[in-house]
Amino acid sequence: MATYAEIYSGMRLIDTDVRTDKSSERAIILIASVFSHSKEPIKIVGGQLNSKFYDDERITKAFKKAYNNGAKIEIICGPEIDPNTKSITKLRDENILEVWQGKICPRVHFWIVDGRDVGLEDPHTIGFQKKTHTTILSDARPQANALLKKFEEMKRNLL
Repeated sequence: MATYAEIYSGMRLIDTDVRTDKSSERAIILIASVFSHSKEPIKIVGGQLNSKFYDDERITKAFKKAYNNGAKIEIICGPEIDPNTKSITKLRDENILEVWQGKICPRVHFWIVDGRDVGLEDPHTIGFQKKTHTTILSDARPQANALLKKFEEMKRNLL
Protein backbone atom coordinates (compact mmCIF):
# COMPACT_ATOMS: atom_id res chain seq x y z
CA MET A 1 0.00 0.00 0.00
CA ALA A 2 1.24 3.47 -0.83
CA THR A 3 2.20 5.89 1.90
CA TYR A 4 -0.15 8.71 2.82
CA ALA A 5 2.19 11.22 1.14
CA GLU A 6 1.99 9.25 -2.11
CA ILE A 7 -1.79 8.97 -1.89
CA TYR A 8 -2.19 12.72 -1.27
CA SER A 9 0.04 13.83 -4.18
CA GLY A 10 -1.77 15.54 -7.03
CA MET A 11 -5.17 15.81 -5.35
CA ARG A 12 -7.32 18.83 -4.72
CA LEU A 13 -7.90 19.21 -1.00
CA ILE A 14 -11.46 19.87 0.17
CA ASP A 15 -10.89 19.92 3.92
CA THR A 16 -8.58 18.70 6.63
CA ASP A 17 -8.83 18.25 10.37
CA VAL A 18 -12.35 16.85 10.34
CA ARG A 19 -14.03 14.70 12.98
CA THR A 20 -12.27 16.41 15.84
CA ASP A 21 -14.18 17.74 18.81
CA LYS A 22 -13.99 21.30 17.43
CA SER A 23 -15.04 20.47 13.89
CA SER A 24 -17.09 17.28 14.10
CA GLU A 25 -20.26 19.14 13.11
CA ARG A 26 -18.61 20.55 9.99
CA ALA A 27 -17.07 17.15 9.20
CA ILE A 28 -20.42 15.37 9.34
CA ILE A 29 -21.96 18.01 7.07
CA LEU A 30 -19.11 17.69 4.54
CA ILE A 31 -19.00 13.89 4.55
CA ALA A 32 -22.80 13.55 4.43
CA SER A 33 -22.85 15.92 1.44
CA VAL A 34 -20.23 13.88 -0.42
CA PHE A 35 -22.03 10.60 0.37
CA SER A 36 -25.53 11.88 -0.47
CA HIS A 37 -24.56 13.06 -3.96
CA SER A 38 -23.08 9.70 -4.91
CA LYS A 39 -24.52 7.83 -7.86
CA GLU A 40 -21.72 5.29 -8.05
CA PRO A 41 -20.27 2.96 -5.39
CA ILE A 42 -19.33 4.11 -1.91
CA LYS A 43 -16.59 1.93 -0.42
CA ILE A 44 -15.64 2.39 3.25
CA VAL A 45 -12.91 0.77 5.30
CA GLY A 46 -13.39 1.52 8.97
CA GLY A 47 -12.48 0.14 12.33
CA GLN A 48 -15.32 -0.23 14.79
CA LEU A 49 -17.84 2.10 13.11
CA ASN A 50 -18.15 4.74 15.80
CA SER A 51 -21.77 5.51 16.70
CA LYS A 52 -21.10 9.25 17.02
CA PHE A 53 -20.47 9.30 13.28
CA TYR A 54 -22.45 6.40 11.79
CA ASP A 55 -25.59 6.97 13.88
CA ASP A 56 -25.74 10.66 13.03
CA GLU A 57 -29.04 11.22 11.22
CA ARG A 58 -27.32 13.16 8.41
CA ILE A 59 -25.00 10.24 7.66
CA THR A 60 -27.89 7.76 7.73
CA LYS A 61 -29.94 9.99 5.40
CA ALA A 62 -26.92 10.40 3.11
CA PHE A 63 -26.56 6.62 2.80
CA LYS A 64 -30.28 6.30 1.97
CA LYS A 65 -30.11 9.11 -0.60
CA ALA A 66 -27.02 7.59 -2.24
CA TYR A 67 -28.74 4.21 -2.35
CA ASN A 68 -31.82 5.81 -3.97
CA ASN A 69 -29.45 7.49 -6.50
CA GLY A 70 -28.21 4.01 -7.46
CA ALA A 71 -25.02 3.86 -5.38
CA LYS A 72 -23.95 0.51 -3.97
CA ILE A 73 -22.58 0.98 -0.43
CA GLU A 74 -20.03 -1.45 0.96
CA ILE A 75 -18.23 -1.32 4.32
CA ILE A 76 -15.30 -3.37 5.58
CA CYS A 77 -14.67 -3.16 9.32
CA GLY A 78 -13.13 -5.05 12.19
CA PRO A 79 -14.65 -7.93 14.13
CA GLU A 80 -16.18 -5.64 16.74
CA ILE A 81 -18.65 -2.85 15.91
CA ASP A 82 -19.29 -0.10 18.44
CA PRO A 83 -22.20 -1.57 20.46
CA ASN A 84 -23.94 1.82 20.36
CA THR A 85 -24.00 1.88 16.54
CA LYS A 86 -27.52 0.88 15.56
CA SER A 87 -27.93 2.39 12.07
CA ILE A 88 -25.44 0.11 10.30
CA THR A 89 -27.37 -3.02 11.32
CA LYS A 90 -30.67 -1.38 10.35
CA LEU A 91 -29.38 -0.22 6.95
CA ARG A 92 -27.87 -3.66 6.33
CA ASP A 93 -31.21 -5.32 7.19
CA GLU A 94 -32.92 -2.93 4.72
CA ASN A 95 -30.38 -3.97 2.02
CA ILE A 96 -29.17 -0.38 1.72
CA LEU A 97 -25.59 -1.36 2.45
CA GLU A 98 -23.36 -4.40 2.85
CA VAL A 99 -20.93 -4.95 5.72
CA TRP A 100 -17.99 -7.33 5.86
CA GLN A 101 -16.35 -7.88 9.24
CA GLY A 102 -12.75 -9.05 9.30
CA LYS A 103 -10.95 -11.07 11.94
CA ILE A 104 -8.77 -8.06 12.73
CA CYS A 105 -9.48 -4.35 12.68
CA PRO A 106 -8.15 -2.64 9.52
CA ARG A 107 -5.24 -0.33 10.37
CA VAL A 108 -5.85 2.06 7.47
CA HIS A 109 -9.30 3.66 7.31
CA PHE A 110 -10.57 5.35 4.16
CA TRP A 111 -13.57 5.87 1.92
CA ILE A 112 -14.03 6.31 -1.80
CA VAL A 113 -17.11 7.88 -3.40
CA ASP A 114 -17.94 7.82 -7.12
CA GLY A 115 -14.45 6.54 -7.90
CA ARG A 116 -12.98 10.02 -7.42
CA ASP A 117 -13.56 11.51 -3.96
CA VAL A 118 -11.52 10.14 -1.07
CA GLY A 119 -11.49 10.42 2.72
CA LEU A 120 -8.34 9.28 4.53
CA GLU A 121 -8.12 8.95 8.29
CA ASP A 122 -4.74 9.36 9.88
CA PRO A 123 -3.57 6.12 11.49
CA HIS A 124 -4.80 5.89 15.06
CA THR A 125 -5.15 3.42 17.88
CA ILE A 126 -7.97 0.92 17.85
CA GLY A 127 -10.90 1.81 20.05
CA PHE A 128 -14.13 3.75 20.08
CA GLN A 129 -12.36 7.06 19.65
CA LYS A 130 -14.07 10.37 19.95
CA LYS A 131 -11.82 12.08 17.44
CA THR A 132 -9.55 11.33 14.55
CA HIS A 133 -8.02 13.41 11.79
CA THR A 134 -9.55 12.87 8.35
CA THR A 135 -8.49 14.49 5.10
CA ILE A 136 -11.13 14.81 2.38
CA LEU A 137 -9.92 15.05 -1.19
CA SER A 138 -11.84 15.63 -4.39
CA ASP A 139 -11.20 14.62 -7.98
CA ALA A 140 -8.45 12.18 -7.04
CA ARG A 141 -9.13 9.42 -9.56
CA PRO A 142 -5.65 7.80 -9.71
CA GLN A 143 -5.47 7.62 -5.92
CA ALA A 144 -9.11 6.54 -5.64
CA ASN A 145 -8.38 3.74 -8.13
CA ALA A 146 -5.46 2.55 -5.99
CA LEU A 147 -7.69 2.55 -2.90
CA LEU A 148 -10.47 0.75 -4.80
CA LYS A 149 -8.01 -2.01 -5.65
CA LYS A 150 -6.99 -2.17 -1.98
CA PHE A 151 -10.65 -2.35 -0.94
CA GLU A 152 -11.38 -5.21 -3.35
CA GLU A 153 -8.25 -7.06 -2.19
CA MET A 154 -9.32 -6.69 1.44
CA LYS A 155 -12.84 -7.91 0.59
CA ARG A 156 -11.50 -10.96 -1.30
CA ASN A 157 -9.36 -11.86 1.71
CA LEU A 158 -12.47 -11.81 3.93
CA LEU A 159 -14.59 -14.05 1.71
